Amino acid sequence: MTPTLTSFTIPSSLTGYSGDQTIQPNKLTAWRIMNINEDGTIEMISANTSNEDIYFYGKTGYKNYIGVLNDIASAYENSTYTIGSRNPGYYGQIQFLNDNSLANSTDQNTQDVASLRNMMPDNNKDIEYWIAFREYTSVPQMLSVYIMESSVCTTYDLVNPSTSYTLYKRVRPIVILKSGLKTSEGNGTSTSHWKLA
Repeated sequence: MTPTLTSFTIPSSLTGYSGDQTIQPNKLTAWRIMNINEDGTIEMISANTSNEDIYFYGKTGYKNYIGVLNDIASAYENSTYTIGSRNPGYYGQIQFLNDNSLANSTDQNTQDVASLRNMMPDNNKDIEYWIAFREYTSVPQMLSVYIMESSVCTTYDLVNPSTSYTLYKRVRPIVILKSGLKTSEGNGTSTSHWKLA
């Protein structure tokens, strides 16, 4: 499945990074089945990570982290085949925080992490990509985010008592296929991918 968009821009006002960032969603065309839902829809994760790194900086990046990752995931949809999307790790957390909601922002989806350990990206087994988890520590105030690093989920600070950081990793979106789709060819193996009709 090829995403519809050829270009998608992430504004610096959401990431805290020094400039807007642009990705090319249509470059990811191979997907793996991650989960078959009870309603017949299928969650698929990209076989590879994005070609582009996405940068987050400091408190602004932390507050908008999960919402931005889900916005990016939505850029990989194709209305002919998909009904939704999400970033790995997202399971309904608050997407965009304000200062009052910071203290309630620690969240994890351990089911996704268990699946991802067995589904490393094809383009580079050691490549790191963003996971939609945040962790808040009040004293001293530390604002941390998570990545998948090889087969381990690891935390990194965006803010700690000493400074704010810029972090950059790739994305690996999940799209949700409509139920009832048919394949036109392939048998689902790594050498003969299914293609949607």
